[in-house]
Amino acid sequence: HTCRVWDTSTGQCMHVLSGHTGSVEWCQFSSVFDQSGAILATHSADHTCRIFDLSNLKEGGNHVVDCVCDDWKKSGVSLSQCGTLIATLCPPDGDECWVRSVITGQVVNKWKIGY
Repeated sequence: HTCRVWDTSTGQCMHVLSGHTGSVEWCQFSSVFDQSGAILATHSADHTCRIFDLSNLKEGGNHVVDCVCDDWKKSGVSLSQCGTLIATLCPPDGDECWVRSVITGQVVNKWKIGY
């Protein structure tokens, strides 16, 4: 139910990220690291995605993205390269892609996908 962030040079645990009610199945850092910090997205068996602002954790710096597809074979979450958008596959059948703002959690675009 947690995700740990480790400093690879020291081996120390820097953050323990909590909030999921199911096991964490996936995580991804934004590829942009600057003075404002880093964004980490987690996807859980509880069918939610949490977005953590690692520079602002003491102020509860995370959003919950609900309505995430529960079919793990579809691997339903991805952060944009710049770290400002997150795409999720959404129920009822995991056949819709929803793109949300990482900052607000608001849906900025959605569409049906085909196989």
